[in-house]
Amino acid sequence: MHEIVDGSAEFGQETSLAMASDGTLRIAYSDAITGELRFAYESGGEWVIEVVAVMPEPTPALSLCLDEDDSAYLAYFDTTDGGLVMATRSLNRWTQEFVDPDQYAGLSCSVAVAPDSTLYVAYRDYDPDRLLLARKARGRWTREVVMTGYAVGTDASLRIAPGGHLGISHYSGDDSALIYSSTKLLLRRPSPQFVSR
Repeated sequence: MHEIVDGSAEFGQETSLAMASDGTLRIAYSDAITGELRFAYESGGEWVIEVVAVMPEPTPALSLCLDEDDSAYLAYFDTTDGGLVMATRSLNRWTQEFVDPDQYAGLSCSVAVAPDSTLYVAYRDYDPDRLLLARKARGRWTREVVMTGYAVGTDASLRIAPGGHLGISHYSGDDSALIYSSTKLLLRRPSPQFVSR
């Protein structure tokens, strides 16, 4: 089965998909011409489209996840001024904040919510080359370096298991290899140390 979510020309690039607790879908995506970052969700058998942000160029990186209340978290690279932005949809309203305002932060990103509702984003910073993990707790973002090296953090993908095991798969140019970095989260406590292999 196939269905059109948004038939407008050039939509549907850089997509990210999430499923709500009732089984309905949420899709984040960008437009190659207008630079709009959009969010689509199913409602009553129809697709509803919202504009999250408008930028001069389409974002090259975005990642969507939902928490247990189906609030949406959309991490993306801001092509207006650079930097990694988190857009949050709660009570049908979008708000945005910088996770990392560095000009080259977020060219690859992946977002996930831990079992204790803490929000995490794994992302690449292009200058200097490094993979970082950002964590939001008590309303504040903190960042730690996971790994450094040429092209490290490219195509990062983050997942958190119910027991608190956090893993990031990503490419490392120094190793010319796929890397898996992992740690066991100490939920509601300071961030632990990573192991990469």
